[in-house]
Amino acid sequence: MLKLRIPMSIFWIMVVFLFASAALTWAQCPEDPNDPGQCDSLNVTCYDGVVDTTAGGPYVVQFPIWVTNDIVDDSTDSIAAFVIPLAYTSTNPSAYCSLSAYWNNKFLYPYPDIYTRHSVFHHITDPATGDTLVRNRMMTMSEAMMGLEWDTIILNLDGTSHFWLSMFPTGAQDQRWWEGDRVLLATMTFVVEDTMHVCIDSTFWPPASNLQFIRGETGISYTPRDNLPRCFPILDCDDLDNDMICDEFDNCPAVYNPDQEDADGDEIGDSCDVCTDTDGDGYGDPGFPANTCDLDNCPSVFNPDQQDSDGDGAGDSCDNCVAYYNPDQEDSDGDALGDSCDNCIAQYNPDQEDTDEDGVGDSCDVCTDTDGDGYGDPRPTPAIWTTAQVFLTPIRRIQMVTL
Repeated sequence: MLKLRIPMSIFWIMVVFLFASAALTWAQCPEDPNDPGQCDSLNVTCYDGVVDTTAGGPYVVQFPIWVTNDIVDDSTDSIAAFVIPLAYTSTNPSAYCSLSAYWNNKFLYPYPDIYTRHSVFHHITDPATGDTLVRNRMMTMSEAMMGLEWDTIILNLDGTSHFWLSMFPTGAQDQRWWEGDRVLLATMTFVVEDTMHVCIDSTFWPPASNLQFIRGETGISYTPRDNLPRCFPILDCDDLDNDMICDEFDNCPAVYNPDQEDADGDEIGDSCDVCTDTDGDGYGDPGFPANTCDLDNCPSVFNPDQQDSDGDGAGDSCDNCVAYYNPDQEDSDGDALGDSCDNCIAQYNPDQEDTDEDGVGDSCDVCTDTDGDGYGDPRPTPAIWTTAQVFLTPIRRIQMVTL
């Protein structure tokens, strides 16, 4: 195995990469001339064997992160950094699902077991016997007491949406990541309350980057293969429509709708709601194929009478020209008055002021002529005070009072 003291120049390359590689793109297996072997990979799985459902919830569920790395040339193909930003969601939002710092710290040996058993680098053990099932490489390196474990580990959790892990071997004895097939890098430990699916995907880590590894002494970043996005079932449940949402929590149990969209908030998904009605007046909004109720002529305004005086399909409660037929509801100047009834179509004038009553609003009338003689009315001249008036007037008043 290869020990490494990273030169400062390479360390700063890594730091710059972490905080300045937002523009890097990623793919399933990018062309990488620096990798003489097979593409490296990162895979996330759900370790079903550690889910103990006999005692009832909440349940502790572990999601191992595995790294496969083949090495043809130790100097270029070993891994000298990981940047792993992951996002997660659950399909039962009403139930507790947490990835907390309590269950996911970054302690390594020789910290006592009370801390390391909740480390993301813990060995996976059998909950019934305590036997070690899978050893974590980073924890194993720390247990050797030779300083092989990586000194720079950044773990960012918010408890509800993301798991961001970044690691660099910056110590004098830190051991670069060597060859191995599905080696345990870290484990995310969730606490869930009830039956659900937990879905995990790679994401962007502001202000750093997407999923990236850094290769050996070269400091070159690259994107590994991965198996994301993936949704993992937690406990068994019925899922009639195969949308990865248990029937018990699915707002359309018989219709495939993984997004669970519910525009009107009536707890019936849009995909199966026979009347999606966001304003609650008993008439359905246009654009929802499952609707069988009559369509609303004012989808965002409560108008149960559906009055439409001009018969243009827009109800009086939302029609921008109530007395004029204008089905397109065009309003070029954005003054809430349709072009069909606006006295200044291209000029914003919500007051519709028209002093000479010629049908052209004052805001755009090139000849406001109240007496109809063909000559425009003069514009009012604002009062102008001279400097002398401003200062002399108060003085005169004072003199008068004095007399």
